[in-house]
Amino acid sequence: MHLQTMLPRAAAPARILLQRAAPTYNLLRSAPFCRRISTETTQSAPAVTPSPAASQTVTIPASSSFASRPAYLVSRTPSKQLPVYQRAKRGGNMKFTLVKKIEGDVRGLKSQLKADLGLEDKKIRINHVTGHIEISGYHKDDVVNLLTKYGF
Repeated sequence: MHLQTMLPRAAAPARILLQRAAPTYNLLRSAPFCRRISTETTQSAPAVTPSPAASQTVTIPASSSFASRPAYLVSRTPSKQLPVYQRAKRGGNMKFTLVKKIEGDVRGLKSQLKADLGLEDKKIRINHVTGHIEISGYHKDDVVNLLTKYGF
């Protein structure tokens, strides 16, 4: 008996809160900034007939800037910096430069950096797990200058 009298009392505060919140909810629903968008269309869109000029294909010349863009992208950090970092491992004996946030053709960026920095093949590598490029030695300033020159 005691448990049966406790249940309605325990549910009463929640019921009171719902009753108090209902007018506020109805007020918000009727506010001008909160409109419901119906999914039904009342007016049909006018039919558009394609013109003969619109059916022609547009060709982009090979010398345009779109065609000459690289197949990779180096995104900037939230503080608008290039994601190029200098790291040291093994007690400071192994120094390397790390390029992060690469999207697209990582091998293309690696080969371009290798050619422009004049590095040997064993001095630059791709970490395929993280997608980062690791360059032996401290080359941060050179890499940042090259990426800025590439337009990143």
